[in-house]
Amino acid sequence: MLDKLIAAHINELRRLCIESAHLSFTEAEIVWFEYLEANYLFFSTMLVSKGAPYFRTQFLEFMIDELREEVDMNEARNRGLNEEVVVRYAASAVVGIMEWWFLNDKPLSPVEMAEQIGMLLDRKL
Repeated sequence: MLDKLIAAHINELRRLCIESAHLSFTEAEIVWFEYLEANYLFFSTMLVSKGAPYFRTQFLEFMIDELREEVDMNEARNRGLNEEVVVRYAASAVVGIMEWWFLNDKPLSPVEMAEQIGMLLDRKL
């Protein structure tokens, strides 16, 4: 049952990514954080709970897949770096900041979080 619920949320996030592909990182992150906030109970339980490593692993792999398409290894800032390291670094950072957001009872609004993460991703990818 939990596997199906996790898969449903990951699939919905994937759908949101596809629909948001034409948007900037910040605009796309707003869509994400609004979804996360609307499903706060599920995500806060899954990301913050010590008993949910399966979800965190699935979510991290999903983020890696999504960000892999965004990395431009021809950019000067990425030259000399291993693509896998860049992608995993960015994905781990996004998942980590989402965990922080839930753990601290959403200290910033979804729009503020989206703007912050969007600017960071623009700067790093």
